[in-house]
Order: sequence, then structure tokens, then C-alpha cells
Amino acid sequence: MAFQVYSKEIPVDGKLYSLNDVEDLKEILCYPREYCHDTIFYQRLRELKNIGITHIINYGRKTIGKINILGKGFSSIVVLVLQNNRQRVLKIRRIDSRRKTLEYEAILLEYLRPYSIAPRPYSWSRNYIVMDYIDGSPLDLVIKILLSKNELDKIYLILKRVLTKAWLLDIIGIDHGELNRPFNHILVDKNYYPYFIDFESARYKKKRHNLTMVSSYIFFRSSWFRELFMNNYYFRNITMLLQNYKMSSYSSIILFRLLNLLRSLLYGL
Repeated sequence: MAFQVYSKEIPVDGKLYSLNDVEDLKEILCYPREYCHDTIFYQRLRELKNIGITHIINYGRKTIGKINILGKGFSSIVVLVLQNNRQRVLKIRRIDSRRKTLEYEAILLEYLRPYSIAPRPYSWSRNYIVMDYIDGSPLDLVIKILLSKNELDKIYLILKRVLTKAWLLDIIGIDHGELNRPFNHILVDKNYYPYFIDFESARYKKKRHNLTMVSSYIFFRSSWFRELFMNNYYFRNITMLLQNYKMSSYSSIILFRLLNLLRSLLYGL
């Protein structure tokens, strides 16, 4: 992983579960098991074999049965897999999910592919998405580690890239939908590039809120800069910029001014 402090917390034994190991995989491909009939399981199994997935890799901080996984949400679970001998992420729709399909999320990811904002998708259906594995750590954790080391240049670089990508999403016309809680939806890789994940709630919208949501968290709700906002100058100016941004058709000038204020906050200029 990108940061050792984080990777040490991740249980992994390197074991590969072949898609032929049917009993081992039922809880993963057909989660939650009590709602899944064998017909559904074997249909999903055939789907994955047909696109070249051969193994599930025992890797992640969460566990289902005896297999470690990358994540588990209300509508899907996420595991590491081998597809045509390449490491990929497999997002699987839960049997009890209220979402009828993952196809819409996959189409958005495909649309975003030229912009390096989100993981690249390779194949999908209503039941799954296969995409790039982002070998990174959550934004919150990365910033806290860098703050403890007083590595302000790296913090500025990461947050500059986060804010710029959020602005770019606004320009493209996609509202992520969950960036009021960005700590679980932004991963930072070893080269300090952020990637936005979990586009299940994303939509094309006339009004987008990506930059304002991320900025509100970074400047007002995170623990990172809380003490700095004892200075009302920053509070007033950032609040005014975000208000103007909502009325400005997603102005790049306001993004530039936000980045200048971020630099001033970090370096005390």
C-alpha cells in the first residue's frame, strides 16, 4: 500500500481462491447467502468466468466467511481478483441491494476514464464491475500522517489535486453525491495522486456540488485545519468564495483563489 502505517492493518495471506472452489465463493458472489439461490450463484459464477476472472485474492480489512475483502457497503461488496493474470477490483452487487444494476455506475466510470479522476472500468453487467485496483490509502489517514511529519508540501500537493479533480467533475457535469463524507471516497496513491471512488450515487446534474462539498469538509469540518480557523480572515474568505462559486458557473478563477488560500493556511503566508 502507499503508506506502511495503513498497510500493516490489512490482513492478507496471499491465498488465491479459484472460481472452481465453489463452496468457498458462495458467500462472496452471492452475499448475503440467506437470500441467494444456487441458480443465481451459478449464473454469477459463469458471468465472471466468461470475462477471464480466475481467482479471488484473500486481501482486505473486512471479512466475509473466511475470505478477506476490500470493502462492504449497503449495495455491494468489493474484492481483489485476478482477471487474465492481472490484478483487478471486482465490485459485486449484493443480493439484497435496492439498486437493480451497477451498469449506470460503470458507464460513468467509463466516461471519466480520460480524466484520471476515478478507477478505469474494464467490464461490467448489472451484477458486477471490474476495474483498476487503486493501491492507495484514505485521504483522511494520509493527511494525518503527513501532518504528524510536518510535510506541508505533500499535503498541499494532495489537496490541490483533490480540489482540482472535484472542480473538474463539476465542469464535466457529474455530481458524485457523497462527497460531504469524502474520507471514504477518496484514495491517495504512493505518488500522492487522489482518486475518487464509489460512484453509486453519482448522477449527471444541472447543479453540481463536488468542489463545494469537498472544500467544506477540508476547510470547515476536518480536524486538520480546525485551529487555523480561529483566524476569521480565512473563514470569511473561503465562505465567500464557495458562495460565489455556486453562482459562477463553476469558475476556475474561484478554484485558483481557493488554492491560494489553502497555501496561505498551510504556510502562514
